Amino acid sequence: MIWRASWRHHARSPWLLALAVIGVAVGVAMVAGIDLANSAARRAFADAIATVTGTATHQVLPGPNGINDADYARLRTSLPQGVQAAPVIEAEVMVADHPGRVLRLLGVDPFAEGAFRSGLLPIGGSDRSDFSLPRFLTEPGAVVLAQYTATELGLTPGSTFLVRVGGRRVALKLLSTFQPAAGFNARALRGLALTDISTAQEILGRVGALDRIDLLVPAGSEAALAVLLRPADSELQPSGARAQAIQNLTAAFHTNLSALSLIAVVVAMFLIYNTATFSVVSRRDLIGRLRAAGATRAAIAGVVLGEAALLGLVASLIGIGAGIALAHGLIGGMTRTIGELYATVPDAGIVIEPLALFCDLLVGVLATVVAAAVPAWEATTVPPRVALGRSHSESAFRARLPWLALCGVVLMAAAGAVMLTSVRSVAVGFAGLGGLIAGYALVVPIGVVAGMWLLRPIARALFGPIGAMGVRSVVSALSRTGVAVAALSIAAAASLGIGVMVASFRATVDEWLTQTLVADLYVTAPRPIAAKASPQALSPTLVTRLLATPGVAAAVPKRDVKVRSSWGEVSLSAFDHDDRAMGRFRVTSFVGSASAAAAWQGYVAGNGVLITEPLAWRQHLHAGQTLRLRTAQGEHDFPITGVVVDYANDQGQVFISGALYRQWWRDTAVTSLSLTATPDVGRVELERRLRAQAGGDDVVFTASRDLLDTSLAVFDRTFAITDVARILAGVVAFIGVLSALMALSLERTREIGVLRAHGCTPGQVVALVLTQCGATGLIAGLLSLPLGLAMAQVLAAVINRRSFGWTFPLALPPGLLAQAVGLAVIAALLAGVYPAWRMARTSPAAVLRDE
Repeated sequence: MIWRASWRHHARSPWLLALAVIGVAVGVAMVAGIDLANSAARRAFADAIATVTGTATHQVLPGPNGINDADYARLRTSLPQGVQAAPVIEAEVMVADHPGRVLRLLGVDPFAEGAFRSGLLPIGGSDRSDFSLPRFLTEPGAVVLAQYTATELGLTPGSTFLVRVGGRRVALKLLSTFQPAAGFNARALRGLALTDISTAQEILGRVGALDRIDLLVPAGSEAALAVLLRPADSELQPSGARAQAIQNLTAAFHTNLSALSLIAVVVAMFLIYNTATFSVVSRRDLIGRLRAAGATRAAIAGVVLGEAALLGLVASLIGIGAGIALAHGLIGGMTRTIGELYATVPDAGIVIEPLALFCDLLVGVLATVVAAAVPAWEATTVPPRVALGRSHSESAFRARLPWLALCGVVLMAAAGAVMLTSVRSVAVGFAGLGGLIAGYALVVPIGVVAGMWLLRPIARALFGPIGAMGVRSVVSALSRTGVAVAALSIAAAASLGIGVMVASFRATVDEWLTQTLVADLYVTAPRPIAAKASPQALSPTLVTRLLATPGVAAAVPKRDVKVRSSWGEVSLSAFDHDDRAMGRFRVTSFVGSASAAAAWQGYVAGNGVLITEPLAWRQHLHAGQTLRLRTAQGEHDFPITGVVVDYANDQGQVFISGALYRQWWRDTAVTSLSLTATPDVGRVELERRLRAQAGGDDVVFTASRDLLDTSLAVFDRTFAITDVARILAGVVAFIGVLSALMALSLERTREIGVLRAHGCTPGQVVALVLTQCGATGLIAGLLSLPLGLAMAQVLAAVINRRSFGWTFPLALPPGLLAQAVGLAVIAALLAGVYPAWRMARTSPAAVLRDE
């Protein structure tokens, strides 16, 4: 009987139920969509690396001086019994006729591949009639593609196509196609181009050089192999270390996206609470009569919580479907961002994982039930006689306001204490942020009362009695409007907090780039597609010609390499500094009582190295300690003279003087040149002269302004996905306000009928409702400012610091503050249009018929 009565109640107000379902569905869609996209990116990394690694147990990775054919031959002839080796070249090339399409070029030795990637190449015992091993070994540019890759590119065996390798165009010939063998992930092979290793060296212009050596090492043979490594800066490591390193690179990126997605769920919980509360309040008479007739508290609570669970289940199922669609839209931008920041991700497809989707479903259902717990408790604890009274709910809610505010303050204080106690955990940081949001939500209702008390005389002065009544009606229905204001405030605060953090970070990066990019032109070899891949060195003869070009006032050669440390690979930048170089660095930490200038001088003199903030944070390093690096002469401890600000690499970087680098690594190569033009020549003319000097050499010239714009464009794309989170959280909040106003329109039907009977016109009813909405939005916007600024501080100083190691000051753009208030007001006014229209159409006779 109780369930039947409940169903009839909801059938009379389907829009309210639909709004709650939509709000929960949007929240779950965000969680599921970002979760699926994150999983797809991680899986694409793992599958791609596993595919090209094959069965190798270990890998020999090069140092700055690389590994060449002679090193491989020497190692191959000295291998202990049972150890097998295969040389590998792996690089990325762009398909010229398909903009944005990347092929991973994998150069292998067919005669050494049998034990490593036997199912990858149609060689050896293959019965393929269209594959010719002699042609694979001898024909220039011969490659083999998976059948579906060839089909996507419109190629057939014998076709010729162009790829871009740096600034060059190279012709490749499709020798044959193949189908993935059993055990290979078909999607991981999408875009894989297989070729002979000597052909790969010719295509890439790296004749005689290898990227790595794959090994099959029986247990117990690692120590014997380590002593055979040449050159000394090469390193033997397990094959799984590479995949783990890349996963570690992106861990913080994925964690932050997942945490952002939960904002919509938090806002949706307020919406659910509001809906469940109205469901109880609107059935107050029915619940009171049922209790008086003998219905138990457990039965009433079971109905309320059962309704919530059913609503959460339906909404979560809808949200999961929407999340799958959202994931398909997010994955392209996400993989592009990861490729620009960390390493290129193969074209990742969304794979439906039942367990993950079940967890997302559970999040939606549990959030709904938890949000409905308080209304269920109210429905079962109120005595039947009191439940029949209409004013009890509001009186009880107001009586609890001081206690709610006190609990909120205590919760916020506890959240701050937790974040201060644990200074490194990202999870604790997000937990503290969640506590801050929850605590502030408890304080919002008393803030609504205070705000409306201040706003009421202003509304009366501007809009007369209708304005005063509209403001007062917000407080008279505080149990519903307070929750709606809390939801809207949190959504606006999240938008403001993320916006202030991103704007502050962008302004800091812009200022840092302006200080760093002091040269007129930057000369580099064509960059690899993956942002974190090791850049190629410039030709020594080219460097000599460029430095001798008339019009060059100053030049700073730089060498960027990856070197090994005790914790893994680290980026090392060596450069010969000029007098202006110190302006690039802002030293934040130095040894003892020394100064930033002393730290710089120690670096210039070759007495040590400078490290960046992310490296110092991640590896618990500080000035005065030593940094152990693997050099061409073995491992060596370098003193750290200072810690500097740098936003180029979130994994950290080491700066070393050119002389000290050449002393220990015996490497004279140059990765880039920073050139300054003489005043009489200028940048444009200098670039023309340099291009003439370069001749046919493959080289890229970039003006400092262009480099700054490109860097900021990458920054903007990196944070573009946060806009999705902000928009969706705002949508949920808008639905929450609309839900609250719809509930009020149903509950205030008699009140509006009485006003209409006393002469209130439909226009005045609309003005009354819109005044109420405008006041609600204004207070929500103003209340969002303290929370938004606090969230920005937590995101910048806690979450960003713990995730990436960067520090930057917060800026307070007035436009963002006004935007937060304006969006809250506009959202509330738009949400009030339909309820206002509905109330204005109320018939006094129909409403008062039962009086």
